This record gives sequence, structure tokens and C-alpha cells, in this order.
Amino acid sequence: MQEAFGEALAEFQRSHGRAVAEPDPWAAFVGLVTDLGEIESRNRGFTHLVQSAILPLRGPGGERERGFQAVVEVVGRAQRAGVVRPELTPEDLPVVSFAIAGILEVTRDDVPDADGRALFDVIVGRK
Repeated sequence: MQEAFGEALAEFQRSHGRAVAEPDPWAAFVGLVTDLGEIESRNRGFTHLVQSAILPLRGPGGERERGFQAVVEVVGRAQRAGVVRPELTPEDLPVVSFAIAGILEVTRDDVPDADGRALFDVIVGRK
């Protein structure tokens, strides 16, 4: 798995770090979701990896646990700031991944940049 998805996983882990370090809760959340979409648009296999049980968000120790804790922190800060819906959970990130993947699949050939435009209005629920 590391050989096939190592760079995409490393990029996603760097995204977690940037999101946690970002002082603005909305910018942190948007950055995390945007990075996920950009990685997915370049690496369709990564989409399946994020959505599968092979790499669950919750996991004992290591990078998986650190990544999940970053998502928990980013989502929690965004909720406390009132910039995302209170019912959003960190476990919803794979659902967001499914939504991004669907947009990419349907628009990839005809409207290749639609994922970015639709992402915030449909998935994130821009305020």
C-alpha cells in the first residue's frame, strides 16, 4: 500500500498539519477539504483508499490516529466558530470524499474544473 499511495498519503498528512496550524477555523476546514479533493482529482486510487476499510480514519496509533485527531481538531474548531454545521462529524470526511469522487467522475471529461466550483456550494455548504 505504501508503494502505491505513499506520496498521496504523505500529501494528505501534510494537509492535516497545515489545517491544524491554520489559525482561522474556516480556512483550516476549507483547506483540508480542498486538499482532499485535489489529491483525489490527481489520484483516483487514493479516493478508493480513503473510502475503504483498508485505511480507516480511526486506528491504533501512528499516522492514521494522528490524521484522525487532526480532522477532529479542525472540525471541532470550525463548529465552535459556527462556520460548519453542528452535526458534522470527523467521520463524515469519507462521505465528503464520496461526494468529491462523484463530482469528479461525472464532470472529468466535459467540465474538468467543476469539482472546485461545486465543492463549496454543494458539499461544504458555504456560509
